[in-house]
Amino acid sequence: ALERQPAAILALHSHFLGRDLAPVLASRLGTGLIGDCIDVEWRTGFVGKRFVYRRKLIATQRSIESGVQVATCQRGAFVVPESTGLGAEVEVIPIEIDGGAIRWEVGAFDEAEVVAGDITEADVIVAAGRGVGSKDNLDLVQRLAKAIGGTLAASRPLVDHGWLPRGLQVGSSGKTVRPRLYLALGISGAIQHVVGMRDSDVIVAINKDPRAPIFEYADYGVVADLMEIIGPLTDEVETLQG
Repeated sequence: ALERQPAAILALHSHFLGRDLAPVLASRLGTGLIGDCIDVEWRTGFVGKRFVYRRKLIATQRSIESGVQVATCQRGAFVVPESTGLGAEVEVIPIEIDGGAIRWEVGAFDEAEVVAGDITEADVIVAAGRGVGSKDNLDLVQRLAKAIGGTLAASRPLVDHGWLPRGLQVGSSGKTVRPRLYLALGISGAIQHVVGMRDSDVIVAINKDPRAPIFEYADYGVVADLMEIIGPLTDEVETLQG
């Protein structure tokens, strides 16, 4: 495709296929690769920003090569811009693959943990943390999420305990989300979690510790025992919903 239509940037999604394919393409093209971009711009060349040191810092990187630039971009890290009304032509290019050139084969398939929906696409997220107390209390969190039309998510401790699947984890070892509303329930606000949700439009935090770091990022904060208010809060939401 690049031979038929030269391009300045070749961007791929940062999922398992993109991460496997991008370095191979960069090597074949003799150019650099900036992986897991959370922001991109053009400064007399392609510039990408990505988390480093377990998401404690953001590095700004630029390829020193002059040809096409290769990058993978994190899902949920970019805001979809308003439509300008300009159209773009989509060209489908048929390809032929030589079976003899494939150097691997599928040995087996294992059943994967199935998660309903994708938290990176949710407009409203209700995230549960260690403050929920027990796995049984997740039913209360799920009820609140359903009442406000939200998607359930989790911090790492709940996933490590096996209370919720890893596909619902937000943070440096989970997913990056950018919903219109992020409701953090019983989440302390460790930086490993915050880097995955701090760009949410509105953040509401409920935690009984007034010094919890999550309040530094919250637009609205409630200092209270989650288990004492989640029931009445859900009742009120359901009443308002009619």
